Amino acid sequence: MILTAHQPVYLPWLGLFHKIALADRYVCYDHVDHSSYDYTAKNQVNSANGPVQLVVPLKRHHGQAQALKDVQIENATPWQRKHHKALCLAYSKAPYFAQYEPWLAEFYATRWTHITPMNNALLQWLLQQLGIPREIELSSALGLAGAKSDAALDMSRKLGARALIFGTQGRGYADVDSFHAAGIAPIFQSYQHPQYPQVHGRQFGSHLSVLDLLFNAGPRSLEILMSGNLSREQLEADLECLV
Repeated sequence: MILTAHQPVYLPWLGLFHKIALADRYVCYDHVDHSSYDYTAKNQVNSANGPVQLVVPLKRHHGQAQALKDVQIENATPWQRKHHKALCLAYSKAPYFAQYEPWLAEFYATRWTHITPMNNALLQWLLQQLGIPREIELSSALGLAGAKSDAALDMSRKLGARALIFGTQGRGYADVDSFHAAGIAPIFQSYQHPQYPQVHGRQFGSHLSVLDLLFNAGPRSLEILMSGNLSREQLEADLECLV
């Protein structure tokens, strides 16, 4: 079994879906501490004037660090209406926007209290639209020991993984020797962002939310997302060479 994991992300980019498509199982890393520097509550979409960042307001938590599973949304302002309106203004002329907009309208009409379940509901729907049948498992249910590399190794052992796919930043903290000693192959993603026609036909906007791809490419989105990158077949062949 090939495993991957990632922190909950709002409107995630293409690279996350490439990781999940390569893996058999996906774990949402919701037990780790929230950082204002990550993409838990923000991401970018395209517009006629270039990339626009959409940010979900979060309740301030003073004192001790807060696990991602516990982070609450600040609903004092109509941020959901603003985000939905921003998507409509940016993509109303995109060829596949009308196909996906009804679900998004319902999503933004729902009052969410916590960021992680909201992000996971959005991620589950996005996976379905892309044709990547994966369930979302929670790291908080696994009782992981240690931090960073140790926690990732503990997760891999508990779930019986033969390989764990890290993101690019995983090279900075993964203890490769410990993984090899446990008989688990650490794989480091190196995602090459594809280009595709965008409704705002200026210079190509890269590293946007996967919604940009779906609205512009529809049923071809998964093919485009995977193009020029490591495939599951290539990964299996690489793992065979490591045996």
